[in-house]
Amino acid sequence: MPSSTAAGARIEITGGLGWRDLESWPPPSTPLPLTLAIGGTLVAEGGATASGTLSYTYDPAAPTPDGGGRTLNPFRTGRRTQTARERRDDVLVFTGDPLDDDLVLAGVPSVELTLASSNPRCDVFVRLCEVDTKGNSRALTDGYRRLPADVAPSESRQVRLELAPLAHRVTAGSRLRLQVSSGAHPLHLRNPGTEDPVRDHSRLLPSVQTVSLGPGTPATLTLPALAAVPGAQDVAETRGVHRRLAR
Repeated sequence: MPSSTAAGARIEITGGLGWRDLESWPPPSTPLPLTLAIGGTLVAEGGATASGTLSYTYDPAAPTPDGGGRTLNPFRTGRRTQTARERRDDVLVFTGDPLDDDLVLAGVPSVELTLASSNPRCDVFVRLCEVDTKGNSRALTDGYRRLPADVAPSESRQVRLELAPLAHRVTAGSRLRLQVSSGAHPLHLRNPGTEDPVRDHSRLLPSVQTVSLGPGTPATLTLPALAAVPGAQDVAETRGVHRRLAR
């Protein structure tokens, strides 16, 4: 396996770009904000969005499965197809338009949500996916947080999550997708919704999560987009890949 260079870092950019040398990690990038919209879409900056809410019920007796991701289990890890997760009623799905150009991401994506829960003891799990031209959705990276019970039931609060770092090329014609849910079991232990010890599942309390969308209620995915591929050797790899998202 290639080793880090003395001057900086060596990374593999998945999606076909291979190993690249960087002066530092993360490399300089341009924040690319996408807004979560009522119709289950991701809207580029400047696009109009309507106000409203989307809700789902998390039931710890039937916890949302992980569907791949950062686990040491060789039978469950990695960029698994997300079909089963995305069909569930306890997963919200937001999908962007097909990309006009390749989009190279390198760094730490983040998600901001305005969230209310009928039980303030709740989890938030978000996953960024790439949907290819055949409609196959595969995991790229994700983020998780168990929220403190410091608000009243159904009181809205601002939640910000940083996803795991990534370096990946999303190819032209593919789409970005964000999942919002409250579980990824057993990657993250299910939240019973009680103050009981974490492995005591004698009481399991379902909860209803409500995400507010539209102006005045932050619901944003921010991506670290590169204007050029580090160490690129040809013109095809140095296009301004972050400038032409379909609107």
